Amino acid sequence: MLYLLHTSKQEARQHQLSSGYRTLGSEKPGDFSSQEEFKKEINKQVDNLEGYWRQGHLSKVSDFDPSFVPLDGINWSRKIYTNKCQKVGRNPIPELLEDFDHNETVASEALDSKC
Repeated sequence: MLYLLHTSKQEARQHQLSSGYRTLGSEKPGDFSSQEEFKKEINKQVDNLEGYWRQGHLSKVSDFDPSFVPLDGINWSRKIYTNKCQKVGRNPIPELLEDFDHNETVASEALDSKC
């Protein structure tokens, strides 16, 4: 029984890999047919985040979590945003970084007041 379960999981994983399945937010250049396709996907994700932020549609997960509500399957944080910008040679928006910093401060204060 365990052997069948293990085999089934391996087959499912192979199917996901062969069909181009990726976990959003954890893409690697090897997941794409070319470096350009990789950069295009990362740029699209960053564009979406920045567009929603400019329109004022982003909100925090909670007072205790400094990240923004997941967008396109990615739980955006300052670190994820800056890493993705760095991967494609973009400069992060300073005001968006300030919003991430503000969220971290609010989350830290909320945790401190809860204790």
